[in-house]
Amino acid sequence: MELWNDHGIIFLIGLLCWPRLMLIYYGLIPIQSISAILEFSFIPRIFLVSILSPFYYSANPTLISVYWILAIILDIVGIIFKFKMQTIWWTQCKTMRDQMFAGMQMGGYHRPF
Repeated sequence: MELWNDHGIIFLIGLLCWPRLMLIYYGLIPIQSISAILEFSFIPRIFLVSILSPFYYSANPTLISVYWILAIILDIVGIIFKFKMQTIWWTQCKTMRDQMFAGMQMGGYHRPF
C-alpha cells in the first residue's frame, strides 16, 4: 500500500503535531482495548506509528523509519516538557501556600465573615 496515494504531506504533519486528534478522526482507537487507550494517552505518536507501520513500511521504508525516529524524539520531549511544567506548577503552588500560611501565623489573615 502506497502512503502517497492515500495521504499527503498535510496528513504527516498532522500526525506529528496533533496525533490524538488524528487518531480519533481516523477511528484508529478500538473502544475495548485498555492498552490502546493507555498508549493513546501517554505516547500517542509512537502508538500511531506502530499502527501505520504494517501498512506502509513495505512501500515507504525510509519515510516510516524517519517517522519512527521523529515520533520517539517528540514523545520523549513531550514527556520531559510536561514533567517540567508540572514541577513549575507545584513549586508555584507551594510558594503561594507557604505565603498564605505565613500571613495566617502573623495575624494578617482575617475571616471574611
